Amino acid sequence: MTMPARSAPVVARSELRKLLGKLLSTDSYLTSLFTAHFPDARSRFMDGVDRTAKVHCLLLAILEDRQVQVRQEYDNHSSEALITV
Repeated sequence: MTMPARSAPVVARSELRKLLGKLLSTDSYLTSLFTAHFPDARSRFMDGVDRTAKVHCLLLAILEDRQVQVRQEYDNHSSEALITV
């Protein structure tokens, strides 16, 4: 018996940008977040890149991470299904 998939709430990018602007009010906070949690994405931009481009890069990094998680969950679920057959 499988559990129904939980779907995450959908939030518009504009709302995410506003929230990030409030939570990461300075460029150093934004850069620190990249360095700590998204080092691959951090390497995509150089110093001097404007804040809008950094936030866009952050949103892409989060989306990429989520896609990887979904693929891993699917692969794990598919493997379990094969074992039970």
